[in-house]
Amino acid sequence: ESLDKLESNTDKAVLAAGDSGVYRYDQYGALPYDNTSMYMGTNSTAYYFSLANSSISDFFSEMYLNTPWEQHYENLDGRTILDRLASVKYFVISGDNFRYLSYGYNKEKGSAGKGKSECRAYENENALPLGYTYDSYIPESEYEKMDVVKKQQALMDGVVLEESTLPEASVDADNENIQYRMETGDGCALSKGAIRVTKEGAQLKLVFHGLTDSENYLIADNLDYDSLSPRELIGNSQWKKMSEYDQNKVLDEDSRWRYWKESKEAAMTVSSNDVTKTIKIFTDKYNAYSGRHDFLCNMGYSRSGVRTMTITFANTGVYTYDKLRVVSQPVQGIEEKTVKLGEEALENVKMGTNEITGDISVSERKALVLAVPYSKGFTAYVDGKETKLQKANTMFMALELEPGSHEIRLTYCTPYLKAGMLLSVLGLVIYVMLVFRKKK
Repeated sequence: ESLDKLESNTDKAVLAAGDSGVYRYDQYGALPYDNTSMYMGTNSTAYYFSLANSSISDFFSEMYLNTPWEQHYENLDGRTILDRLASVKYFVISGDNFRYLSYGYNKEKGSAGKGKSECRAYENENALPLGYTYDSYIPESEYEKMDVVKKQQALMDGVVLEESTLPEASVDADNENIQYRMETGDGCALSKGAIRVTKEGAQLKLVFHGLTDSENYLIADNLDYDSLSPRELIGNSQWKKMSEYDQNKVLDEDSRWRYWKESKEAAMTVSSNDVTKTIKIFTDKYNAYSGRHDFLCNMGYSRSGVRTMTITFANTGVYTYDKLRVVSQPVQGIEEKTVKLGEEALENVKMGTNEITGDISVSERKALVLAVPYSKGFTAYVDGKETKLQKANTMFMALELEPGSHEIRLTYCTPYLKAGMLLSVLGLVIYVMLVFRKKK
């Protein structure tokens, strides 16, 4: 039974593509068990461990990625630009859930399983390799000032570095904030910057005209949640009609609720064009609370344009926000920018134990970005010479290269591993000396 879970159809579908290269896969609704890719020898965008890379967490936070955890994530929410930058070549769906298939994945390359458990892997023929190049950069100080959607687009125009000798990039922003009207359902009331929900399953409908040929986002800035006590769920007019006995019962439950049952989390389900996704909100009472309150929910690509989004609230309470936005992100131009980034890329990539090697040829001075999470444990060598390795695009790594052909080699050693081993041996020696001294 355990083996069946580990040998997931998701990974089997990717392996069935018969691709011997180095790539990642993304998925939505097709991950039956955590960390199966580690066992199956694939590279996914999912992760669940008690230790996590802070660079990934920082990137997810600034991209408003739809996950409230720092150490547990399952995908990149099918966002086209994020998949491109992370060298995602395959996207896996389960059954016939084609509505979750991201833009650009047009050809089925592998499948595994039958019936409801069947998984299908679709290929993006313009996927970026593990190493791709930029001819311009964006200073971190300028990048930090950008809105989340502009940041996402900027990463296709220039590499984000603290400093560089490359020219500064010109950033194109073609997304559009869409005007909408709100229609409230039973148990849902609006006030400035807040939605008061007094009935589980209450709905709020956003009506608008989205752009054609675009990905469509629901963005919540500083989204927070505060639950309502049993007393707060009863209106004043209804309260006055209740007997003193019933009122005391509610007040007693209210006092116990404050101590034991105050909510630690809430959920909002967002639906549009048969696509349904969930935004989870954690409060500071949740044991894995990470402080995330900014979320971008990707409702998928639409050729004709989205018209409505319906939010269903799973929990009663007050949902507050600074901004609630609907944004259409045109996909036109993404392919051209992807091709440009991949024109001069890392080739003959080999992944060894604590080592990555490859070859590259560049026609001008460029920054080679490696879609590998940044860590101080990496050391880079260009043509055998140690070269400065920079944090790039918040999450990845970059090397600046001179024109010509180069051999690239990265080695990894866990930070402070050697120092830790040395101190352990030293401690053991001192311990033995103390034992002998005490015996003497």
